Amino acid sequence: MAGSMAGGLGFSAILASMFFGAISGSGPATTAAVGMLMIPALADKGYNKGYAAALTASSGGLGVVIPPSIPMVIYGVTASESIGKLFIAGVIPGIMLAGGLMLANYVISKKRGYVGADKREPGALGKACKEGIWSILAPLVILGGIYSGLFTPTEAAVVSVFYTLFVGKFLHKELTSTA
Repeated sequence: MAGSMAGGLGFSAILASMFFGAISGSGPATTAAVGMLMIPALADKGYNKGYAAALTASSGGLGVVIPPSIPMVIYGVTASESIGKLFIAGVIPGIMLAGGLMLANYVISKKRGYVGADKREPGALGKACKEGIWSILAPLVILGGIYSGLFTPTEAAVVSVFYTLFVGKFLHKELTSTA
C-alpha cells in the first residue's frame, strides 16, 4: 500500500513490527524476527544499513507497548493491577507511537532520497489482497481471538501455528515435506 511512497519499505517494517509485537508481546523477539527480514531488504533498496537497523530496533519496541505485552503481564501480576485494563491502556499509545515512527520515517526518507517502488498498475493492490487474503487474516484471527477473550495469548500461539501451517501447506501450497 505504501510501496510507491518515499520510505514505503520502512513504513512496511514499522507496520510489520506493530503486528508482530501484538502477536509476540516481546520487543526483542519483534526486533529479531522483523529485523532479520527487513534490514537486508531495506539495504537492498538503498537505505543506509545504520538507518535500517535503527528503524527496525525502534519499531521493535512497539512490542512492549501494544498488548499482549509480556512486561505488562509481569507488571500486572506483581503490582496486582488488572491486566485487561493495562492492555486496553496500551492500544492507543502503541498506535500513536507507530504513527510517529511512520511520520519520522517519511520525513527522513524524503530528506535522504529513499524512494519507494515503481508505480504499480491500477488494481494491483486489490489483486495482491485477494491472493493473500488467508495470510492477511492470520493477525486478525490471532489478535481477534486474544482481544475478544476467545483464547489466551498462550493459546493464541498454538492457534497461530496450526493456522499458518494450514494456510502454508494447503492453501498456498508453499510448504513441502522432505524426508
